[in-house]
Amino acid sequence: MTQFQQRVISVLLIVLMGSASDAAVENDPLYELGYIVVTNYPGVSNDGTGDSTAGIQQAIDDAYALKKTVLFPGGTYLISYTLKCYTWHFWNPARLRYHSASDEFCHTLWGSKESENRPIIKLISNTALFDDSANPRPMISYRNFRAYNAWATQPIEPTHPLGTPANFKHLPASLFVNDLRGIDFDCSGHAGAFGIFYPAAQNSTLEDIRVDATGAYAGIWGVPGRSSGGMNLEGEGGKRGIILEESLAGALLVGVNLFNQTEAAISMGDFMPITLIGFHIKKDRGPVMTTARLETRNSTGTLTLIDGIVEVGTNTVVLDNSDGLNVYVRNLFVSGSNQLIESPSGIVAGSGLWKHVREYVYTDQTQPAGDPPYEVGDKLFRVFNLLDGVVSQIAEPATDILNQSSAPPRDLVERHIYVDLPLYEGTSDGTINITQPPYNAIANDGLADDVAIQAAIDAAVTGNGRVFIPAGTFLLTHTVKLASNTILFGAGRFKSIITYHEDWKPTSRVPMLDTVNDPDATTFIGFLSLKVRGDGGAITPERTPTYDNMDHLRWRVGRNSCLYGVSLFSEHSGKPNNPHRSIEINGSGGGRFYFITSQGAFNKANADYRFVYIEGTREPLWFYGLNGEATKAWQYWGGNPCDSNVEIVNSENVCILSFKREGDSPSVIVRDSKNIALYSSGGMRDGTFSGSGGYVQIRGDSDQILIANLLVQTASFMPNGEPLLLEALDDGITNQVTWPEGVSFYKRGVFDDGAISLGAKNNADFNF
Repeated sequence: MTQFQQRVISVLLIVLMGSASDAAVENDPLYELGYIVVTNYPGVSNDGTGDSTAGIQQAIDDAYALKKTVLFPGGTYLISYTLKCYTWHFWNPARLRYHSASDEFCHTLWGSKESENRPIIKLISNTALFDDSANPRPMISYRNFRAYNAWATQPIEPTHPLGTPANFKHLPASLFVNDLRGIDFDCSGHAGAFGIFYPAAQNSTLEDIRVDATGAYAGIWGVPGRSSGGMNLEGEGGKRGIILEESLAGALLVGVNLFNQTEAAISMGDFMPITLIGFHIKKDRGPVMTTARLETRNSTGTLTLIDGIVEVGTNTVVLDNSDGLNVYVRNLFVSGSNQLIESPSGIVAGSGLWKHVREYVYTDQTQPAGDPPYEVGDKLFRVFNLLDGVVSQIAEPATDILNQSSAPPRDLVERHIYVDLPLYEGTSDGTINITQPPYNAIANDGLADDVAIQAAIDAAVTGNGRVFIPAGTFLLTHTVKLASNTILFGAGRFKSIITYHEDWKPTSRVPMLDTVNDPDATTFIGFLSLKVRGDGGAITPERTPTYDNMDHLRWRVGRNSCLYGVSLFSEHSGKPNNPHRSIEINGSGGGRFYFITSQGAFNKANADYRFVYIEGTREPLWFYGLNGEATKAWQYWGGNPCDSNVEIVNSENVCILSFKREGDSPSVIVRDSKNIALYSSGGMRDGTFSGSGGYVQIRGDSDQILIANLLVQTASFMPNGEPLLLEALDDGITNQVTWPEGVSFYKRGVFDDGAISLGAKNNADFNF
């Protein structure tokens, strides 16, 4: 039987039996929690037999329409065709343009944690469509199709999973709020197959994924970008492990293991820096990673590498940067090859069983045609270093190699992974479900739920702290306070939503969620959305709504805490806003923040608004991806742009990896602070408003500051003399690099990695 015949029979089976067994799906207790279970669909088997393609696809489509999460019980699912996670923006005749799809309609696919066996999606052995290496196909494909003419009113199946149908454009830049988690993919033995195609934008994540691509094309092609990304990813075999292309605009990979690729383990060809932190790559020969200048711009293919282990069998180049792009490397251990990095300056070499690249920088030497001034649309700019007050364009301003090094720490990868991501599947594991007795919250009923949620949190203190928010919208009339051991989690971003009740009418700043002040807390919030009030009440003399005073979160828990995959939204009022802070971190605030974004809170038109405000903290605090663009529409509603999206005041030990903003407000101000690291800016194209002080500012009594790969995507408007980077210290030192020119490396003093280390959540036993 041919693959096409298998596909036709599978589709006919679904048609004859109905879209699903409605009773099996809706009567499953997991349905009310927010899940659609794939094994409730006709033809879906997790015992490694049959062809589950059509049934899984129907579950994906139903979950999208019903705003549910697809749940895969443990076992092996055979498929013969690409699974499609498509988003459509059809033509709107009234607007004569596309109509944006609501973020509530999104694809969330999770693997169950109840079984000893992880869910595995595997290609059937005789799927000939996946055997052509010149025409690669993914096992699962996340795509975003946007109409560009009046004929684009219905879905049109692309002729190829990577193709684009007539009348539509494929736009990864607006593929929001998707998630793929806890599932293995096996495309081994198929020369034209790869596991996942997933170039996406903010509010999307990829976590806890394994791909076996032995004898196949690749593992993963594209990850969520714009300072979103992936965590805990593993790839075995394939020509390439991870391909970073398709308009990612700055992506972050955290905790990556790649083994036995025949070509580059990671290949880069996207604009804005790719950031890789906590990785282990093992293969027979180099190159392990290759940068590539695919177009004339400084930001294409640039790379930031932190805390990595590379084992390569032959003496070939580990990192091929022969195109001379901006590269920053910190704390990389290499065994095997002595040829560590190749650039236009030559090969940086080492010796010994282990070589420790403590720090290395290459600064792009490509110059624009002619001298500045720059013009609108320019993509190529001069790039500088600013090292302890000295501005230069030295190609390699830092090369610190320790030869004959000891072996790397065994937790170097694991220390960046939060391994205990919670998932509730209705079993008696100590989790409190807020909709069950005696709490009895009801989703979407318009009544206040804060008493039930607070009671559940308080009751969980004596247990394991786990409190589950099922799919649906739950309303608050006052602040909910989390305890030291609270694990508050939902069924997915925009599946589980906490927002305000109309009776909550704050006239001064108040957080929606608050934590205790405890450096030893293990507090966790994840897989849900928080939406605060932005309107209501009288209009003040400043033209702001009286009740626009809600912050999303006050965070005062320490290094063992975590905020993961939480979307922060605000009601759009169409008016200027009062000064407040979406996330305020003070007291003992620290820990890990993964893939945090302010997408959807654009109208914060007030100079004193901050997306993230950090004051007086000393606990290690890590942001793995930070997308602050909460003020880009201030000019449409009046008011003032904020003075900065992020501000760090009188604090120590903060690390931000891969940060982005849109609009013309500054991105980060560091004031009177020490031991601060900023790695990689993504998708940055606008300068800052006149008098702003610049995109990134280091002010006051600040020291031990490290910045790498602060680069501009495109000059979208005329330069106005504002800095990209401003250093204005108390001792009178003032230096700047003027936007849109770039900074590959900045330091003031010596950054202390030990003071900011969080340590691993568990230990890995690598066989070095």
